[in-house]
Amino acid sequence: MAIQRSGSIQVDGLNELRRALKKLDDENSTEWRKELAAANFKVADFVVQQARPEMASLGGMGARAAATMTASRSGVSARLSLGGAKAPFAEGVEFGAHRNKRRIIKNTGGRATIVRSGEDIDVVTGRVEAQSIETQARGTALKRLRGQGVTAVKAVRVIEGWNQFRSWKGNGPTAGYALYPTMRAHETEIIEIYGQAVDQIMTDAFPD
Repeated sequence: MAIQRSGSIQVDGLNELRRALKKLDDENSTEWRKELAAANFKVADFVVQQARPEMASLGGMGARAAATMTASRSGVSARLSLGGAKAPFAEGVEFGAHRNKRRIIKNTGGRATIVRSGEDIDVVTGRVEAQSIETQARGTALKRLRGQGVTAVKAVRVIEGWNQFRSWKGNGPTAGYALYPTMRAHETEIIEIYGQAVDQIMTDAFPD
């Protein structure tokens, strides 16, 4: 089993099993899809139930992000959702951030861009100024700045951060602070859920 950066869980041999079962053209062809769909959702829901308290225990933004973690069905597949409009900072909660880095951000909103060592700050500023920002996001950003007492809003500003997050822990086998560690810690249980589903599928498909 492999846990991918995108958040999906890859079980070795599962796709091969699905291709083999698709060749079955009998009364069991619908049943195996139901079994596999149920297993996928069971895994997603299991991960949510285990990971949600882990993320909530991080406190602050972690608790708010954890409240958005849900599992849902999507055909034969299942989806684990986190963040969205209610917690757009969820990725920072899970993976951390490069702290104490100088960044340039457009005052009308958008993504903050790191000024890396050796980069020309004017070149980076030009890239940020060229960003296209949706009208709603632009209005929200300007309202927030004026609420802070900023009356003359320039095109961009320099910030330090994102220090509200833990240190970056995004790539590699130790990625994540809550969701990914949970999936790694419960790998055996996840494999067992799929193993039981495969056993049932094979029993239904080949009763003899």
